[in-house]
Amino acid sequence: TDLSRSARLTVVERDRMQALADEIQLSQSARVDAATAVRAGRLMQAGTLVNGLIQQTGANQIVLDASLVNVGTGAVSAPAQVNNTIDQLFDMEKRLVFQLFSRLGVELTPAERQLVERRPTNNLQAFLAYSRGLQASDDGRFEDAMRFFDAARSLDPGFGAASARFQAATAAVQGADVSATTIESN
Repeated sequence: TDLSRSARLTVVERDRMQALADEIQLSQSARVDAATAVRAGRLMQAGTLVNGLIQQTGANQIVLDASLVNVGTGAVSAPAQVNNTIDQLFDMEKRLVFQLFSRLGVELTPAERQLVERRPTNNLQAFLAYSRGLQASDDGRFEDAMRFFDAARSLDPGFGAASARFQAATAAVQGADVSATTIESN
């Protein structure tokens, strides 16, 4: 989301990327290697892919890293990396995204920088519930996704993305309940 704040970048939304990943059976793998990322990037007509990782390194320590993959050449950059305690996750993410902008050669306008610095939530538990909802949605488990998104919006009623995803998951669950029999009976 933060990378999409720059007018100089066109970001492919995660839903589209997930659909592609499902199509080429990447959803079975926890990690995407450079060769597969390049193939996916070509299918998406992307120039550069961001491939990232969150790793726990201690009881309360985490590392975030992200590499840039050139779709044309398959070259993978050295990872941009930040580390700190889990309670600093939101600050870490902002530092990482600014590193990525720098590596991409993108100079943000003051207005774009302000948008990047915004946070959809400051509640770590709401964010984690939201993240679990995204994973459940990616896996096609829409009832679970609905519960996770509902938990996220309960933990932070101002978390607009959680509310929007809750509505989308609810619609997916309702859509899954529609069958030829239910349409004919109605």
